[in-house]
Parts: sequence; structure tokens; C-alpha cells
Amino acid sequence: MRKILLAACFANPSGNTMKLTDAFMEGALAAGHEVRKVYLGNDIHGCRGCGACQVSDRGCVIHDVMDEVYPLYYWCDTIVIASPLFFWSVSGQTKSFLDRLYAVGRDDRYETREMALLMTAGDDHPDTFRHAENFFDAIAAVHGNRKLGTCFAGGCEGDPGHHEIKEEYLQKARSFAQSL
Repeated sequence: MRKILLAACFANPSGNTMKLTDAFMEGALAAGHEVRKVYLGNDIHGCRGCGACQVSDRGCVIHDVMDEVYPLYYWCDTIVIASPLFFWSVSGQTKSFLDRLYAVGRDDRYETREMALLMTAGDDHPDTFRHAENFFDAIAAVHGNRKLGTCFAGGCEGDPGHHEIKEEYLQKARSFAQSL
């Protein structure tokens, strides 16, 4: 059984990325894993680069939704990041979440965590997720290079505000979670 921190890093709480996130969570719970989902929405601030977290035991000086995340980071053994693809990379919320994890390390050393990435995108080209996956690989390496995999859902097209994710991707997310 895993203890999974599911970081929902996007602004639209009813969009395709949330649907993919919820499908993953269903699969993980069905497999007997413990899951804590944190929706970051627009309530996360970017790292200031002040370094205060590295010179004291007080943690990050910014107080926002990450105050809920830090205890879950220490609780979990697995981090699953969910993000839409924005301009060929992860969302700004995802980048802020990952930057703010700087506060849990010391001397550029971080506790080992298994990691997975869930992403959605409007297009579905063979290299749609390439840049985001390369970035994720680097983050996973910092946390012990324990990458569990990815679940990419491309082709979420439609009218603005009415993009639809295909059921096959939701099932893929459920199956991915159950296979962990």
C-alpha cells in the first residue's frame, strides 16, 4: 500500500485535468492505496528565492496552500503531479509547487519519493508532452530517481471551455493507479 500525495496543479477545478486526476484517485483507492489530494488552483505563490528555508527550521516564509502540502510531503512515499500542458510544459501552478518543494531539502538533498505525472493537452502529436516529461525526469531525479511513470491524455479538443477528455484516458489513469 502506498501513501500518495496527489497534487492537482491547475486552475480549472472542473476541467479535463481534474477528471484525469479523479480517475487516477479512483484507481488508487480501489487498489487500497491511501490518497490525499491537494488542489492548488490559484492559491499557490511562486518561490521568492530568499533562501530563508535553507538557513532555519521554520520552513517557507510564504504562507498559502503549501502550508497544507508540506505535512503531506513528509507523510507520503509517492507524489503524483497532475497538470495540463501549457505552452509545451507544466502549468504555472505545477512549477510553483515544485519550486516550493525547495523548502523540504537541505544542501540540495531531498528525501526519496516515488513520482508519477498525469497530464492533459489539446493536441495529440507524438512529441506533445516531450518537454514536460524531460522537466519531470529532472525533478524525479532530485527525489531519488524513482519515477513510476506517466499518464498523458492528448487530444482533449473541443470548443473553448468545453474540451472533452476521452474515456480511454480516464480508464488508462485508473489502470495506472491500480498497477502501482
